[in-house]
Amino acid sequence: MYKVVAKYGKSKSDCKTEVAFHREEISAIVATAETESFLKDKKYPFVAVTREKIELSCSNLVIELGRMCNMNCEHCLRGHSENAEISLDDAAYAIKMFDSINSITFTGGEPVLYQEKIIQIVELILALDVPISSFYIASNGTPPSQELLFALCKLYAHCDDKEFCRYEASKDRWHDFPEFPDWMSAFSFVGERGDISEASLINEGNAYENGIGNRHLNHSKEFYYDEDYGEVDLLYVNSFGELLADCDYSYETQREIDSFSLDDIRSGAVTPQEVFVKTFKESSEEE
Repeated sequence: MYKVVAKYGKSKSDCKTEVAFHREEISAIVATAETESFLKDKKYPFVAVTREKIELSCSNLVIELGRMCNMNCEHCLRGHSENAEISLDDAAYAIKMFDSINSITFTGGEPVLYQEKIIQIVELILALDVPISSFYIASNGTPPSQELLFALCKLYAHCDDKEFCRYEASKDRWHDFPEFPDWMSAFSFVGERGDISEASLINEGNAYENGIGNRHLNHSKEFYYDEDYGEVDLLYVNSFGELLADCDYSYETQREIDSFSLDDIRSGAVTPQEVFVKTFKESSEEE
């Protein structure tokens, strides 16, 4: 509990006082939240849906919430903002597709611009009691709302591997947002993301346009799917419900890949397992 205070060289006594103060602040905020309607009384169309038991799990499920961002960083692997956003139906379908999920990541665009959607997805996870070990969100530093943090507290309590739950704000030369409010340090899953060397940047999106980044991706990457255990290693679901085997593709690269979509599974044209074995539509057409 004293990690934040100790970092600034304060005494253990001062540390205990400050932590107690933040605890009182958080307790008051949470108590207020419990009496308000944005989490407890709000009804979502998918909450009453039951989850079918299937033998399929995902080690890393990454949901692209949307493609809007309030920055246009020269190193961004996604590229320029686009007016696209995943539907709640697609997000819900992707989650319900699995019997269990080890880690769920909310990405964008800038995830904080879609915080209402994150809150709704959290409510879905809790309503269906989907087993999830941890969550991850990387933000550009846009301040989150208290409502979002309350929802993440609920998700944190639901997760099994709490030490791996992270909400990180980028604190580096590429981003210029103010420090988090002091009270946010009371949340153990909140932290900062350090600087990234130019050599380690992925040469996609804006980085590609600006001639920076030494890491190049395999655009023919296939899903790693363990048929014996029924587990896919990583699934990236983009704003259009398309299913990709890499979470670091730019928007332009995603358009170039002939991937399956959630609609293909809904229609019965293919099963999730077949998607993970074939990866690309063209591979199924050749058979």
